[in-house]
Amino acid sequence: MIKRLVIHLGDCKTGSTSIQSILSNKSYKSEQPDSKIEYPCVFNHSRLVKSLDTKKFSHQKEKIFTNINRRFHQSNADVGIISAEQFEFSDPEILKNALSTYLPDFASNIQLIAYIRPHADRILASYAERVKKGAFIGSPSQFLDVLKEKKILSYAPRIKRWKDSFGEKYQVRPFTSSALLNGDVVHDFFFTIFSHNEFSFLEPTRHNESVTVEDLSVLRYIQKILLDDSANAVGHARLGSFLAQIMVQFPPKEITKFRLYNSLAIDLIHEYMDDAKEVDEKYFHEPILQAALTDSSQRAIKESQSLEISSYFNDSSIRLINCWVELYKSLIQQNPEYFLKSSRRPGRTYNSNPI
Repeated sequence: MIKRLVIHLGDCKTGSTSIQSILSNKSYKSEQPDSKIEYPCVFNHSRLVKSLDTKKFSHQKEKIFTNINRRFHQSNADVGIISAEQFEFSDPEILKNALSTYLPDFASNIQLIAYIRPHADRILASYAERVKKGAFIGSPSQFLDVLKEKKILSYAPRIKRWKDSFGEKYQVRPFTSSALLNGDVVHDFFFTIFSHNEFSFLEPTRHNESVTVEDLSVLRYIQKILLDDSANAVGHARLGSFLAQIMVQFPPKEITKFRLYNSLAIDLIHEYMDDAKEVDEKYFHEPILQAALTDSSQRAIKESQSLEISSYFNDSSIRLINCWVELYKSLIQQNPEYFLKSSRRPGRTYNSNPI
C-alpha cells in the first residue's frame, strides 16, 4: 500500500502536460529512498474529474475510484499521485467527500499541489489555446470578458475555498521561472513532493511550447472555416492541437511572440491587481503576482497584433491552406471515429472547450 497520496490540481497552462508525461512514461529516476511512485492511469485523471463535476460521467465515478484504490493498495510505492488540471474548476468539498468515500485509507495523509500562473501570462496562454482548438475566435479583450464572467483569473477566492476544505494539506505554488526550482515545473513538482532534487528525467520536461503569432493566425483561420461543422468539434480541436505541435517542431527563422498590448494590460491591472496582492500577501509572502502583472504591463506593445491571416500570408499561400482544410474535412467526414482514434496520443483526454 502507498504511504501517502499526492493530488496535482493544475492549473491549466502551468505545465501539467509536462508533469503528466513524465509520470505516465515513468521518465524519472532517483537513487534516494522513499522515492517510488504509483501513478494509476495512462496519462491523466481528467475522467475522474469529469465523474465528479458532470452528470454525464457521474455513473463512472465509483468504477474510476475503485480502480485507483485497488492500484494504491496493491502498490509498494512511497507516493501515489493523481493528476488533472481540470481540478481547477472543481468544488473542493466534492473532492473531499469523494476521497473520504472511495479512498478512505489515504484521505488523511494527503498533499494537494496547485500552480498559479500570473494573470497576464495566463490570459495570453489560454487565449492561444482556445483559438487553436476553435473554442474562441474573438479578440483577446473579448476573451478577457469571458474570463471575468467565469472568474477564472480570480485566484484568491478559489485558493481560499481549497484552503477552507483541506487546510495546510493544500499548497499553492507560483508558476514563474524565478520561483520554480531550476525554472522548471517538473523539477519543482518532484521537489515539492519529496523535498529533494535527486531526480533525473529521461525525456524533455517542457511540452506545449507556444506558437508564433503568424501560426496562430493560421490556426484561427482554419478554425473559422470549420466553425459550421459543430458535429466534429472534438476532431477540429484535435486538429488544432496537432498542427500547433508540428508548427513548434518546425519554427520559422524569425519568431514573433504573441504579446500583451497596452489597453488589455490596463484592463488586467484594473481588474486583477487587488487579487494579485491578496494572493501574494496570504500565500506567497512576496509580491510575485503583483510584480509579474506590473512587468507585463511595462513590456506591453502599443497596439494589438493582427490575427488576420492576410496580414502575414499572400493569396497563394492562403489558397494552399484552403486546399488542405478541404482535404481534412473530406477525410474526417468519411470516418470521424477513425480520425479521433488515430490522431489521439495514448491516454490523453481532449477538451474542445478549454480555458
